[in-house]
Amino acid sequence: MQATNNPKQTIKILRLIYFSLLIGILAFLAISINMTGSEWVSGFNPDEPLFLALIILSIIIIPVGYMVSGKHFRKGEKTNDLPSKIEAYQTGLIIRLAVCEGVSLFSIVTFLVTANVLALIFLVLSLGIMAMNVPSLQKMIQFVHPGPEDIGKFS
Repeated sequence: MQATNNPKQTIKILRLIYFSLLIGILAFLAISINMTGSEWVSGFNPDEPLFLALIILSIIIIPVGYMVSGKHFRKGEKTNDLPSKIEAYQTGLIIRLAVCEGVSLFSIVTFLVTANVLALIFLVLSLGIMAMNVPSLQKMIQFVHPGPEDIGKFS
Protein backbone atom coordinates (compact mmCIF):
# COMPACT_ATOMS: atom_id res chain seq x y z
CA MET A 1 0.00 0.00 0.00
CA GLN A 2 1.10 3.52 -0.67
CA ALA A 3 2.16 5.75 2.20
CA THR A 4 -0.49 8.28 3.13
CA ASN A 5 -0.53 11.40 5.24
CA ASN A 6 -4.13 10.78 6.33
CA PRO A 7 -4.36 8.52 9.40
CA LYS A 8 -8.18 8.37 9.31
CA GLN A 9 -8.17 7.07 5.74
CA THR A 10 -5.54 4.48 6.65
CA ILE A 11 -7.63 3.27 9.60
CA LYS A 12 -10.69 2.94 7.34
CA ILE A 13 -8.69 0.78 4.93
CA LEU A 14 -7.22 -1.31 7.76
CA ARG A 15 -10.67 -1.82 9.28
CA LEU A 16 -11.99 -2.97 5.91
CA ILE A 17 -9.14 -5.49 5.69
CA TYR A 18 -9.66 -6.57 9.31
CA PHE A 19 -13.38 -7.18 9.05
CA SER A 20 -13.03 -8.86 5.65
CA LEU A 21 -10.56 -11.33 7.16
CA LEU A 22 -12.84 -11.91 10.15
CA ILE A 23 -15.96 -12.46 8.04
CA GLY A 24 -14.08 -14.86 5.77
CA ILE A 25 -12.88 -16.91 8.74
CA LEU A 26 -16.33 -17.03 10.36
CA ALA A 27 -18.04 -17.93 7.06
CA PHE A 28 -15.56 -20.76 6.48
CA LEU A 29 -16.16 -21.95 10.06
CA ALA A 30 -19.94 -21.96 9.55
CA ILE A 31 -19.60 -23.95 6.32
CA SER A 32 -17.21 -26.40 8.00
CA ILE A 33 -19.51 -26.94 10.97
CA ASN A 34 -22.38 -27.59 8.58
CA MET A 35 -20.29 -30.05 6.54
CA THR A 36 -19.01 -32.07 9.50
CA GLY A 37 -22.50 -32.69 10.87
CA SER A 38 -22.80 -33.65 14.50
CA GLU A 39 -20.28 -36.48 14.71
CA TRP A 40 -17.45 -34.63 16.40
CA VAL A 41 -14.67 -36.06 18.50
CA SER A 42 -12.75 -34.38 21.27
CA GLY A 43 -9.48 -35.91 22.22
CA PHE A 44 -5.83 -35.54 21.42
CA ASN A 45 -4.60 -38.18 19.01
CA PRO A 46 -0.80 -38.03 18.57
CA ASP A 47 -1.10 -40.10 15.39
CA GLU A 48 -3.08 -37.35 13.64
CA PRO A 49 -0.57 -35.45 11.46
CA LEU A 50 -2.82 -32.45 10.80
CA PHE A 51 -3.38 -31.85 14.49
CA LEU A 52 0.34 -32.06 15.23
CA ALA A 53 1.04 -29.69 12.33
CA LEU A 54 -1.53 -27.26 13.75
CA ILE A 55 0.16 -27.29 17.15
CA ILE A 56 3.61 -26.75 15.66
CA LEU A 57 2.32 -24.08 13.26
CA SER A 58 0.66 -22.16 16.09
CA ILE A 59 3.68 -22.36 18.37
CA ILE A 60 6.06 -21.14 15.66
CA ILE A 61 4.08 -18.87 13.33
CA ILE A 62 2.31 -16.59 15.81
CA PRO A 63 5.49 -15.54 17.67
CA VAL A 64 7.39 -15.14 14.38
CA GLY A 65 4.56 -12.97 13.05
CA TYR A 66 4.78 -10.81 16.15
CA MET A 67 8.55 -10.45 15.75
CA VAL A 68 8.27 -9.49 12.06
CA SER A 69 5.43 -7.04 12.67
CA GLY A 70 7.35 -5.57 15.61
CA LYS A 71 10.30 -5.03 13.29
CA HIS A 72 8.04 -2.98 11.01
CA PHE A 73 6.66 -1.00 13.95
CA ARG A 74 10.22 -0.19 15.09
CA LYS A 75 11.13 0.84 11.55
CA GLY A 76 8.43 3.49 11.80
CA GLU A 77 9.91 4.78 15.06
CA LYS A 78 13.23 5.54 13.34
CA THR A 79 11.78 8.17 11.01
CA ASN A 80 10.17 11.55 11.54
CA ASP A 81 8.17 11.32 8.31
CA LEU A 82 4.48 10.71 9.18
CA PRO A 83 3.60 8.85 5.93
CA SER A 84 6.53 6.47 6.52
CA LYS A 85 5.44 5.90 10.12
CA ILE A 86 1.88 5.17 9.01
CA GLU A 87 3.11 2.81 6.29
CA ALA A 88 5.25 0.90 8.82
CA TYR A 89 2.26 0.57 11.18
CA GLN A 90 0.03 -0.53 8.32
CA THR A 91 2.48 -3.17 7.10
CA GLY A 92 3.12 -4.49 10.60
CA LEU A 93 -0.58 -4.78 11.39
CA ILE A 94 -1.37 -6.55 8.12
CA ILE A 95 1.41 -9.07 8.80
CA ARG A 96 0.10 -9.68 12.31
CA LEU A 97 -3.46 -10.19 11.07
CA ALA A 98 -2.35 -12.43 8.20
CA VAL A 99 -0.48 -14.73 10.58
CA CYS A 100 -3.57 -15.06 12.75
CA GLU A 101 -5.72 -15.70 9.70
CA GLY A 102 -3.38 -18.48 8.58
CA VAL A 103 -3.59 -20.25 11.94
CA SER A 104 -7.38 -19.74 11.99
CA LEU A 105 -7.89 -21.24 8.56
CA PHE A 106 -5.56 -24.15 9.24
CA SER A 107 -7.41 -24.92 12.48
CA ILE A 108 -10.73 -24.91 10.61
CA VAL A 109 -9.30 -27.22 7.93
CA THR A 110 -8.00 -29.53 10.67
CA PHE A 111 -11.46 -29.52 12.25
CA LEU A 112 -13.08 -30.17 8.87
CA VAL A 113 -10.83 -33.14 8.11
CA THR A 114 -10.63 -34.69 11.58
CA ALA A 115 -13.95 -33.50 13.13
CA ASN A 116 -11.91 -32.91 16.30
CA VAL A 117 -13.25 -29.92 18.21
CA LEU A 118 -9.91 -29.45 19.98
CA ALA A 119 -8.62 -27.94 16.73
CA LEU A 120 -10.99 -25.03 17.32
CA ILE A 121 -9.01 -24.03 20.41
CA PHE A 122 -6.36 -22.67 18.07
CA LEU A 123 -9.08 -20.81 16.16
CA VAL A 124 -10.23 -19.15 19.38
CA LEU A 125 -6.62 -18.32 20.26
CA SER A 126 -5.92 -16.67 16.91
CA LEU A 127 -9.26 -14.82 16.89
CA GLY A 128 -8.44 -13.55 20.38
CA ILE A 129 -5.14 -12.19 19.12
CA MET A 130 -6.93 -10.59 16.18
CA ALA A 131 -9.42 -9.01 18.60
CA MET A 132 -6.53 -7.41 20.49
CA ASN A 133 -5.33 -5.84 17.24
CA VAL A 134 -8.48 -4.13 15.94
CA PRO A 135 -7.28 -1.07 13.98
CA SER A 136 -8.05 2.24 15.69
CA LEU A 137 -6.63 5.75 15.76
CA GLN A 138 -5.63 5.33 19.40
CA LYS A 139 -3.57 2.23 18.62
CA MET A 140 -2.04 3.93 15.60
CA ILE A 141 -0.98 6.87 17.78
CA GLN A 142 0.49 4.40 20.29
CA PHE A 143 2.65 2.77 17.61
CA VAL A 144 3.38 5.79 15.36
CA HIS A 145 4.30 8.32 18.09
CA PRO A 146 3.40 11.38 15.99
CA GLY A 147 5.27 14.61 16.58
CA PRO A 148 3.54 17.74 17.88
CA GLU A 149 3.17 19.04 14.32
CA ASP A 150 1.36 15.84 13.23
CA ILE A 151 -0.93 15.17 16.21
CA GLY A 152 -3.69 17.36 14.72
CA LYS A 153 -4.03 14.98 11.77
CA PHE A 154 -5.29 12.27 14.14
CA SER A 155 -8.35 14.17 15.40
